[in-house]
Amino acid sequence: MDGRIGLRYSEIRFVEKPARYLGGEFGSRRSWKSEAFHICLFFPDVYEIGVSYYGYQILYHILNRLPGVICERAFLPWVDMQRRLRERRQVLASLETGTPLNEFDVVGITLQTELHYPGLIKGLELSGITRLASERGAKDPVVVGGGPSAYHPEPVAALFDILLLGDGEEALPELAGVLKDSCSLRSNRPRLWQVLTQVKGVYAPGLYQLDDKVWGMPKPVDNAPAEVRSRIALELPPEYYPVLPVVPVVQPEHDRLTVEIMRGCSQGCRFCQAGMLSRPARERPVDELVEQISASLNRAGYDEVGLLSLSTSDYSRIGALLGRLSPQLAQRKTTLAFPSLRPSSFSEEIAGIPTFGRRGNLTFAIEAGSERLRRAINKHITDEDLFAALERSWRYGWQGAKLYLMLGLPTEEDADLALTAELLARLERTAPRRCKLRVSIAVFIPKPHSIFEGGRFIGVEEAHRRRRLITARLQSKRVDVSFHDPRQSMVETICARGDRRMLKVIEAVAEQGEGYETWSAYFDWQRWQSALDEHLPDWQELTNPIPFDTPTPWSHLSCGISQQFRRDELERARRAEWSDDCRTGDCSNCGVIELCLELANQDSDFTVRSASSAGEISAERGGSGMAQSRFYRLTFSKLARMRALGHRDIMREVKLGLRRVGLPLLYSQGLSPRPHLTFCQALPLGVGAVEQWIEFESAVELDTQDWLIRLRWSLPPGLRPLRLEALHISAKAGIQADSFNKEARLDSWVVRNDIHLVHSDLQTQASGMPRGCFADVARRRRWRIKFDKPVEIRGEITAIETIRLTNGGKTAIVELPVEKSIKKWIDEWGELNYALDSQAINSIVSVTLLN
Repeated sequence: MDGRIGLRYSEIRFVEKPARYLGGEFGSRRSWKSEAFHICLFFPDVYEIGVSYYGYQILYHILNRLPGVICERAFLPWVDMQRRLRERRQVLASLETGTPLNEFDVVGITLQTELHYPGLIKGLELSGITRLASERGAKDPVVVGGGPSAYHPEPVAALFDILLLGDGEEALPELAGVLKDSCSLRSNRPRLWQVLTQVKGVYAPGLYQLDDKVWGMPKPVDNAPAEVRSRIALELPPEYYPVLPVVPVVQPEHDRLTVEIMRGCSQGCRFCQAGMLSRPARERPVDELVEQISASLNRAGYDEVGLLSLSTSDYSRIGALLGRLSPQLAQRKTTLAFPSLRPSSFSEEIAGIPTFGRRGNLTFAIEAGSERLRRAINKHITDEDLFAALERSWRYGWQGAKLYLMLGLPTEEDADLALTAELLARLERTAPRRCKLRVSIAVFIPKPHSIFEGGRFIGVEEAHRRRRLITARLQSKRVDVSFHDPRQSMVETICARGDRRMLKVIEAVAEQGEGYETWSAYFDWQRWQSALDEHLPDWQELTNPIPFDTPTPWSHLSCGISQQFRRDELERARRAEWSDDCRTGDCSNCGVIELCLELANQDSDFTVRSASSAGEISAERGGSGMAQSRFYRLTFSKLARMRALGHRDIMREVKLGLRRVGLPLLYSQGLSPRPHLTFCQALPLGVGAVEQWIEFESAVELDTQDWLIRLRWSLPPGLRPLRLEALHISAKAGIQADSFNKEARLDSWVVRNDIHLVHSDLQTQASGMPRGCFADVARRRRWRIKFDKPVEIRGEITAIETIRLTNGGKTAIVELPVEKSIKKWIDEWGELNYALDSQAINSIVSVTLLN
């Protein structure tokens, strides 16, 4: 491991989940060429969150396909790793090659939410990149921003050289070419910004100035464009999407294969920012989706597929897609996951899709409990739609439902809240007793560029009052209500509406905190309030309504939606009237009609092909209970960076590898079919193994040599298959009996601290091992056996590694501490005469003699 990234194998005990910082994922690229143009994508959140972001998978794939361009990734280190980087005066670096971020030509940062702003500042600080774009020199990288918050970036605009508005798939190749040609201008940033703004969709904040005393739109200087229009990719060809996505080594937040089926939304919900930013709605063809899913499942090995869109059930060819996918999913024992669904379009095809496991919860975003309020926000859902969708889900065996609601929507009254409580009570009375209702309540945030961008944030106390009006009427324990912290929502509102004066507030919060404001455990409202009172005394005005046509800090950044359309929609909201879906009704004249016409010329076939009936697409669950089981053992090594993975992550990686090659595993029966897998004993974190094993069942006889060759490409570096052998035991005896009685290879373990030990292979009966000879990570009282005489060892030993040694016919279990060196005991054991180097001898805790 490159020491520049702040983590060596011998030091992984100092941080939680060290595999977050080691890279080496299956599907990642690892190459550094000095003559290439180097780009690093940085996500201002922890690895497990950022690696689940599908946009990075797409951008990583597109950039690495460009000739002469190498793209790598980095994520915000966790709190303990941040502290370690500062203590050792090291900088944040990329996962692929361990290159410091300040040595890249370009650093691209996604602004997914306003609460990521402190994490963004933390990332720049840890990377050694000059914070303000105007102060960067020739050696500093060009910092590029993108994502939803790039449409209203003024609070952090001074940190970016440029921001890209819209879809990066179409713009990035062009932008990368311009950046490569103009890299020599990094010493003259204003000139560089002027060159880059020639690319459509690029906003250079340094070319705009703001009156420090007036809240509003910045004014362009140096011939900068008065308005920057977003870049929209009308075509979504298969070349944009990776067939082999990067498969995380640590279990991510969404551990599934994600595939985008549709971009944009034409429903026109008036509170929704994403629906306005991503217009017009664009659908991908069924044939391309089926081909991508099939190829990606073969290469990634996932057992779950997530269909990504703003509203999956609104995909006009959903029936045809599910009908085509079902046979393949059934063959691979793969389930299908949906994001939030619209009750009015929740069909029999979706309800009856095979899940190959327990049917958990379905999520429905109804937003409001009264029909009047749903009409005001243009949410096309009636109470009948909701009850019909839930009844359909219960009929097909789904165990529960999760409903998303919002408080504080424009025109909301206490009568609407009473109807919300009544609706939930009715749902609880009609639901089967086995089903549970979960309700997630958030506070409305008036997001820029939405129809309700000028709305009022109701405040923290008022949010709690309205919540109590709902929960006081719910007496049943079958309705589980969770409430999003309204203080976080208020901070999002203030940051979304703020101008460049907000930067001092965000810097103060970042300096006092950890950068994880999206995490409730690290969000501190007192810290925010103190910074706001000091640097922006009038901050509460940002929660008030904004009059229509008032210049705002985002007025110069356009997603194409016209002001007349906003005015008309606000009038319909006041009258509580629905607007038509512009794909099925009349054109709403929202302002992007030229894009719609161009899109219609490219793809005019939106005919919905009928799918198979729900009964036809259902499939048999699990494996065949009558099949003759055949037992196999795969022996593999766990070395190099894989030593930093915990046992559960190792099990996950091996399981994915078995699925990648299509190995015919035998599955269990019942509601949650799982492959029959048995792993060897877990090793402590950081301990490698020359040999470990996994045993599995198959319904067919395998050519072990052929499958071993296939498996050698299916695991990430550090996990290497060594042998695949059949276990000739009866099916009745089962794997567990064989694992206990058969001779197991428990030797040749590698110590965490990179100590080289002289050892030889040893085979011994597992049942003959002394009780308790393996490491017990958290025990503070240890025993050693010297010539059959136990001696108690006391001390603050927080973690112990176990190794197995043999020399001169003697065998022993040797335990070494993480924190302490106990050299004085070595003299008593000198006669064992093991070939250990001095560093190893200095750290031995105890030796258990086996013979």
